This record gives sequence, C-alpha cells and structure tokens, in this order.
Amino acid sequence: MKNKSFFSIILGLVAAGGISLAQAPPESVELVTGKNHYQHGHNAAFPSTGNKDTPREDKDSVMIASTMHYFVLPAEDFNSAYYSGAAAAQPPWTNTNETKSQFVWKLKNSFGTPAAVNQNSTGTSPHVTVQWSAIGEVELKLVEEPKEYKGITLSSVVCPSDTVRIPVIVIHQPSVKFGQVNSTYTDSKCVDDPNTNIKLPLIPATVTGNFGANISDADEVTISYTISKNGATATPATATFPNLRVASKDWEIPVTDWGKYEVTITAITDRIAQKCNITTTSDAHIGTSAERTFTYLVVPKPVPGPRYHIPNRY
Repeated sequence: MKNKSFFSIILGLVAAGGISLAQAPPESVELVTGKNHYQHGHNAAFPSTGNKDTPREDKDSVMIASTMHYFVLPAEDFNSAYYSGAAAAQPPWTNTNETKSQFVWKLKNSFGTPAAVNQNSTGTSPHVTVQWSAIGEVELKLVEEPKEYKGITLSSVVCPSDTVRIPVIVIHQPSVKFGQVNSTYTDSKCVDDPNTNIKLPLIPATVTGNFGANISDADEVTISYTISKNGATATPATATFPNLRVASKDWEIPVTDWGKYEVTITAITDRIAQKCNITTTSDAHIGTSAERTFTYLVVPKPVPGPRYHIPNRY
C-alpha cells in the first residue's frame, strides 16, 4: 500500500429491513493520525483513480507482534447520537464513545484479545486494537447488538446483526543474514578496474518459516546497513529487494576503489512490516554480530615488472 496506509474493515451493519446512511460510507477513515484505514477489499494503492476491489486484500495481512486497529461502521438507526454528534463531522469517525450499541468482538484466544478504543456506555466499541500474538490464519468477528431504537430500550437478543468477519493472516517478521564463503564471512576478488561490484551472499535466518506466507507484497524487503572502507567511518544506506523470499540471493554493491569493505546489516523491513510499523533489529531476524557483518577485499591484479634471466650470449 502507498502512504504506509494501514488495512482494516469498514462496513455499515444493516438490520433486517435495511438501514440508510445519512451520508455515503467513507472509503477510508483516519483511526490513527496519519494512518488511513481503507474499506476491506479496497486497494489503497490507487487513491487518484478511486479505490478498486482487489483479490489480494481478501485477507488482512499483518506481522506477528504488531498492534493493529479495526473499525466497523455502526448501524445508523441504532446509534443516532454518533451520526448527529461530534462524529458526524467526518473525518475521522473516531468518537465511538457516542455509539449506543453493544459491539461483541471475538477472536481465537491464542491470536490476541480485541481491546476497545473509546468505549461507549456498554463498555464496548466498534473500534478495537489487536496485538497479534500467533502465526497463522484466523477470523476477527463482530456482532452489533442494539441497545435502543427510537428511544426504546432493547434487549441485546432482540435484533443482533449478522456476524461480520475479518479474515486475517499473521505472518513472521522478515529475516535475513549473511551466508558463508569457505566457512567464513569474508570474500575477495582480483580486478583490473576498481569500479566493480562486490557480491555478498544473503540467506533467510532460521526464524523465517512462512516468510512470504502467500502475501504477494511481503517479498519487497528493505535492508538497512552500513558500509566502510579500510576502517573508515561507516556510511548508512538501504537496499531494496523485490523478490527476496526464502531462497538465497547474491547482494551486489557497487564500489569505486580497491580496499577492504565491511558491510553490516542493521535492520530489515518489508511491505507488510512497514504497514505494521515494524522494523526488525533482533539477532533472530538479522543474525548474530558475526552473521550480520561481511568483509570483502577488492584487490588490484598484480602487474609483475620486467623479466630477468641470463642472456644466451653470456
């Protein structure tokens, strides 16, 4: 997604007989300052031409250990104060304490617990956060239970909504480390021209597991690193790989001079990690201190001097 927009679901819950919104549901809501949450199934990559349905967003893709926001637009006829009060000045639709319904969120325990944001008088909210704590596929579910209608108090069982389902895939954080050359984290090349590329082997760290996990965008990995020459102060830089998954890959870095180069990985992130505000720096994901630094020697090809031997006419 562009603009690092988060992904959530926004649906108007409609009771039997139909509920008409006073205004069209928004394409996105700003639940967190600077973070747009788009309607489920819509592609936030094309805001200039209108959001488009796309199969790749049939499931919300998130990283383990991330905390994500989810929101369902409440039914208007049962939450009139929400639509006529401060929340009516959209965006951001965040004054959920003005809602009247009870919002029952359910999630398999091992994956996390939905936490209400801006609770209403029932102690619930159509806006929750989830800190994802397990790898796999799961559904986040919601039922809206109206508590009043046209000023008449209702029992929760009178007219509950159908279950709203948000399918979620929780994947591992990205991971990578340097591979070895002849059992060492060093290599060298002999060249005539110092303008060359040094080639560093990359392999997934052992935690990777289902690194890509069926997510077409998760493979766009960005590595933060430093590079120094001949012991000088290291310079920070980044490199992005469009197809770095579980397979090993050679990382080529252009250099312009002979010498000893030391490259150290400092962090790793990818498209889904960026969506989840995760940049990984742990040993489990970028290797131990030995595994995250690679030394490369670029050596000029030696040019021997004149040849000498005893002349035949000695």
